[in-house]
Amino acid sequence: MQQAAWKLYSEDQKDLVTLDNTNVSVQQKFDKTIQNLDEPTKAAFQKLAAMPDVLTLLTNNINLLNKIGRTL
Repeated sequence: MQQAAWKLYSEDQKDLVTLDNTNVSVQQKFDKTIQNLDEPTKAAFQKLAAMPDVLTLLTNNINLLNKIGRTL
């Protein structure tokens, strides 16, 4: 596993650095977007961000999201 990881790193270092930089940038933008929300709402968004499958489900099913929102 270690050998495969080093091979990937040596062959694709530029792409891995670009991917990491993109990840850092997206996280900073997300944090900035939610910074003015109250703490419970901020915490809810942070939990959702850790569950991309749930976000995809909700995004692809806006009617479901509306129903959930009305029941809360």
